[in-house]
Formats: sequence, structure tokens, C-alpha cells
Amino acid sequence: MGTKVAVLMGGRSLEREVSLKSGHRVCEALETKGFDYVSFDVDEQLVENLIAAKPDVVYIALHGKYGEDGTIQGLLELLGLPYTGPGVYANIVSFDKVLAKEIFVREGITTPRWLTMSAESFKEMGAAGALDKATEFLGMPIVVKPAGQGSALGIKIAHKPQDLPKALIGALSYDSKVMLEEYIVGTELAISILGYNSPEA
Repeated sequence: MGTKVAVLMGGRSLEREVSLKSGHRVCEALETKGFDYVSFDVDEQLVENLIAAKPDVVYIALHGKYGEDGTIQGLLELLGLPYTGPGVYANIVSFDKVLAKEIFVREGITTPRWLTMSAESFKEMGAAGALDKATEFLGMPIVVKPAGQGSALGIKIAHKPQDLPKALIGALSYDSKVMLEEYIVGTELAISILGYNSPEA
């Protein structure tokens, strides 16, 4: 009997539709390769479904909150189920852009300058105060990002000072914490890394 795979997709994040598409593609590939698999659109019955399915491994095709922030990874570890992708700690660090930045600095990795702003501090400072603080430290343009979202959700580039308040309000609709980052001109690269002891990019 071969490896039985449980594919997790959908869920409750803002990236649900993207996740469903990813999950269906994974299922198609598993079927093509002859794997025994079962798929779940993640809901409150997930634990019960996984216990009943008894998979050998769980393929995480979830995106965004709950899927890439360490939540589902922690649950699967509690259930004793092996899963694809990074572990709990790596997911927590990589999903929180501000935490990732702090680790970059600690490890001596060059990264654009940034500021963190919460919904509370934005309310206290007001648009004018936030604008003054950000432009003084970062200059213009400024990249505004929700601290904890994937797939570029809520990211805006404020090219002019008057664009910044609207970008901040937009980003704060996705997360209660926002990162404002110095804009760097260049080519953006997305690199996937596979492996443990000898990872390959």
C-alpha cells in the first residue's frame, strides 16, 4: 500500500480562493502520480476528519492566516502528523514581516529601513503625525504592507506624501499592525527553497 496524503485547502483566510485552486492542482498531480489521497476544505471538523482519514502525510495547500502563520503546523504536530513545508517557528517568523525584519537585522542581513505602526498608534498620531514620522525617516516613495498577510494583499506604494494616509488605512483593514518600508528600485525575486540538511533554491 502506498503513501496516503491528506490535502488541506480553502480555510477561512482572505486567500481562500487562491488556496482552493492550489489544492485542486495538488490533487490532480497526486492522482496523475497514482497516490492515494483525500482532500479537505478546512473547517471546524478538520481534527475529526484527519483522525478518521489516517493519512501518512498532510500536504498543506492553505494560504495566508492559519495556513502560513504556524497555526495549522502546530495543530498537525499535536496530532502527530507529518506535513509539507516549514515548521511552526519558521512559519511564524516568515509570516510576520516585522518579526522577520528584526531577525534580518540581528543576523546582519541587509534590509530596507522600516517603521512599524499599529492601528492604535495611527489613531493617536493622526494622519498628519504618521505622515511626518514616516517621510522624515524613510523619505519617499514608501511601501506600505500589512504585517501579517501573504500574496501581496494590502500592499501599496505611496509615491507622494498625500498617498500615505489612504495606503495606511487600506493596509490596516488587513491587519492591526502595518510595516512602512523604504522603497528600493530593483528587480524583485521570489525564490523557493526545498530540503532540510542540504536545501536547494
